[in-house]
Amino acid sequence: RAHPFSLAPSLMGERVSIGNPPWMPPGPTAQIGTLTLSVELLPLLTGSVHLQRLELRDATLQLLRAADGRANWQSRPPGSSTAGPPLIYSLLVPNARVQLHDDRRHLQFAGTVSAGNSADAHAALPFEIKGEGTLNDRPVKFTIQGSSLTAVKRSAPYAFQFTEDSSGSHLSGRGVLTRPLDVRYLNTSFEAQGVDLKDLYFLIGVAFPDTGPYRLSGRLEREGLHFKYSGLAVTSGESDMQGTLSVDSTSGRPNFTAELQIGRASCRERV
Repeated sequence: RAHPFSLAPSLMGERVSIGNPPWMPPGPTAQIGTLTLSVELLPLLTGSVHLQRLELRDATLQLLRAADGRANWQSRPPGSSTAGPPLIYSLLVPNARVQLHDDRRHLQFAGTVSAGNSADAHAALPFEIKGEGTLNDRPVKFTIQGSSLTAVKRSAPYAFQFTEDSSGSHLSGRGVLTRPLDVRYLNTSFEAQGVDLKDLYFLIGVAFPDTGPYRLSGRLEREGLHFKYSGLAVTSGESDMQGTLSVDSTSGRPNFTAELQIGRASCRERV
């Protein structure tokens, strides 16, 4: 059912199926019981999409990314320039069933994800995404809280914070999306702790050595396929590591640059 003649044209569809784009193998990206959306007309006339409302009910999402970076959630063919996702002023996704197979980040997730206003009416960051299921075959829970979507705009950073728990490790942080609502451009601090550093694999898909109890902290700046980790500090027992790490994946293969100090607090080695 469509209402096109309005300052906020709207559309409501039932039993909606969205197939994979041409750059991915055939299959479904999403199956949605009820989809409701409305778009602001004036930005649309200038080529910009602002979603006044997006609601997905009874949704199943099959999200795929290949090792070369091709993904079925991309809106344009790989290699195309894009301004990022549209601004969304109201988002409601209750209990979506999500399957994620990410060969690039080595992440496999199966579970449920909900998005919408926080249940805490007085929360400092009133928008919330919550998920629960298995990540890399281990139980996981995560929460992302962000600023209200009603006031989001391109010219201002979007604040968020997050927590994630799995396999005895806890990861948390806070920061901003420097280009709302585009996760390819962010600046965030983070902390992690747990019984063994190798368990972080089950949270972020990166293999670490077997260490015993650990603490990790630092800062991440991302601009597209450039990642910079600064202020890194890892401690486990009497061992520690500090320094910076940069990763450039623009060529399709990650290129690492690191300046690290490794050893005991009383005897560091520079590498």
